[in-house]
Amino acid sequence: MAEGDDKEQKTEEPTSKRLDEAREKGQLPISREVVNWFMYMGLLISVIFLAGPVTQSMTTSLQGFFVFSGDFTVGDKGLQNLLNSTLADVGLSVMGIFALMIFAALVGMISQTGFFASFHLLEPKFDKISPIAGFQRLFSTNSLMDLLRGIVKIAIVGWIGYLVMEPIIMNMDQAVGYDLPFVVALISQHAVTLLLYVFVLVSLLAAVDLAYTRWQFNENMKMTRQEVKDEHKQSEGDPLIKTRLRSLRMEKARKRMMANVPKADVVITNPTHFAVALQYTPGKNTAPVVLAKGADMIAARIRALAEEHEIPLISNPPLARVLFQTVEIDEQIPAEHYQVVAEIIAYVYRLKRKKLV
Repeated sequence: MAEGDDKEQKTEEPTSKRLDEAREKGQLPISREVVNWFMYMGLLISVIFLAGPVTQSMTTSLQGFFVFSGDFTVGDKGLQNLLNSTLADVGLSVMGIFALMIFAALVGMISQTGFFASFHLLEPKFDKISPIAGFQRLFSTNSLMDLLRGIVKIAIVGWIGYLVMEPIIMNMDQAVGYDLPFVVALISQHAVTLLLYVFVLVSLLAAVDLAYTRWQFNENMKMTRQEVKDEHKQSEGDPLIKTRLRSLRMEKARKRMMANVPKADVVITNPTHFAVALQYTPGKNTAPVVLAKGADMIAARIRALAEEHEIPLISNPPLARVLFQTVEIDEQIPAEHYQVVAEIIAYVYRLKRKKLV
């Protein structure tokens, strides 16, 4: 079946079971643009709140380098050590910004997936190391779309960056006469402006990409009607098997019921449609208990067993009908029938005493 035909048949919304299985396999609608949005948010917050201290620290480090670098000659180890120290100070100054960006990226992932871990992604798969499969992924439609989207995004960000930084670039020759703190502060100011413009762009991309990612994930998770039926069978059980099991359970229950008929004291009949076998044990039960009941053919079998074991058959159609419909096996009869059944039990005991005499 062609892939297009298969997609056309997937018209049913994914079930919760299918979504849970996909989650266990690590298949989740994760938008990378949303993660980027959180990272840019972290960068923007860092620059706004840490720009002053970071700029001051970097300025101090760079000033020290330019002031003391003249004391060394080219190739001097002291110059190399000074450069390493300056770079280390600058790195420590911006380390907090990168740490906040990494934390923001984790928040971006958790906001889309929740706290989630799947070891299924760690399982070795042949298609991950197969050159053919890798080539197909590299030149797939999704990869080409990602490449095109990345190129467009870089072009737009580059254009915005040029517009924001153009005043500095055009006046670069004048910056030679400025002192270092002023140049660093000027660059920081334009950097914040650039980040604000980029953040607006990233926000738009994140909103569009999030909607598209979730729509695409839902489309990929859609099921055919046959898949929905198969899943229902797996969760609920095959109807044919369930029917067969139910029939076997009923047959076993019927056999156990018939085995109890010889223990009955009396069988109330309709006289042909219903039969209810009762047992009364003084001191054990407060009322007679239904040992067996049945209609039509089962009623006939109950009557035959009763006759075989010389159990009295009492014809009382109204009582037989109401006991059959309202009392389950091994249950005592309701209180409203005590008097009628008591008269029947007493009659049966009188018959037994006459036989003994």
